[in-house]
Amino acid sequence: MNRQNTTYKVSKSEINQFYILMDHGLSIPFMIEIVFKDHKEIIRELEKGKSLNDVLFQGKDTYFQNIRLLNEVLSMKDSIECANVLDTNANGNIKKFLKESIYPIFIFFFSFGMVIFFSVYIVPSMQVYASESDSFLLLKLLKLSYEIILIVLILLFMYLFFSRNKVMVIPIVKKFNTLQFSIVLKALLDRGLSTRNCFGIMEKMKHSHSIYIFAHALMHNLEKGVSIDQILKHSIYFDESFSKFVTIGLQNSSLSSMLEIYNEKCKEDIAEFIHRLSIGVQIVSYTSVGFLVVIVYQIMLYPLNMLTSF
Repeated sequence: MNRQNTTYKVSKSEINQFYILMDHGLSIPFMIEIVFKDHKEIIRELEKGKSLNDVLFQGKDTYFQNIRLLNEVLSMKDSIECANVLDTNANGNIKKFLKESIYPIFIFFFSFGMVIFFSVYIVPSMQVYASESDSFLLLKLLKLSYEIILIVLILLFMYLFFSRNKVMVIPIVKKFNTLQFSIVLKALLDRGLSTRNCFGIMEKMKHSHSIYIFAHALMHNLEKGVSIDQILKHSIYFDESFSKFVTIGLQNSSLSSMLEIYNEKCKEDIAEFIHRLSIGVQIVSYTSVGFLVVIVYQIMLYPLNMLTSF
């Protein structure tokens, strides 16, 4: 099916509403009519002989890509349910961690903006009173420090963008990527799929770079006869503790339960890391703002001191 030529749109919320009605014994045309905004176009496509899967799941984002992929081995209902779990947990974690990082990032750039503002608009007008003051030198040093930090951050983001595979071995990145992999694996296991089938599906998730890399490496080594626990133990991409949970889960036939425990533990570790990083950024930012207030206060006193000296 050529998805670019469709004249209708299907949203994620409409798919979820359709999923809720699937167990109520209603006919498919009736459910389509009451759920989808573009129901006439959808029914028209079905009358042309196209499958329901092709018609409903033609979206291009990750959610619809996962449903199309899961439809190869699961029923429509299970595919939607599994895709919802992946979207809620995997994407939800990313949004949560980004939300927690917004405030310290804002504080950092706000304090940097204050330094720039006073350096450009306030200090030049005051230098006529005390051009050689230590306060001006401290302000320049503070501005230079922020510029260096900003340059380092830009270079770091460029490195992260152009060196994905190297970045994936950084401990916190390994933990985050392993968490995403574990969430997907658990969701698939809960649908009754075998571990090997789960890896096979995940290997097809090329829209998720880290999951694809992990699953491809696992399948490649499994075909060579290497056991899962040995693959995870010697992999440079997986979080070190992940192999322990998987090994115990495989030995006790409780892999899904062990993955759930790992996921919660991993979320707590990442949240703690972000919290510590946030505190560090806030300390630097608030300290620099404090220095800035003191420096500006001293600068503003120079004209008054000159008047009292006469």
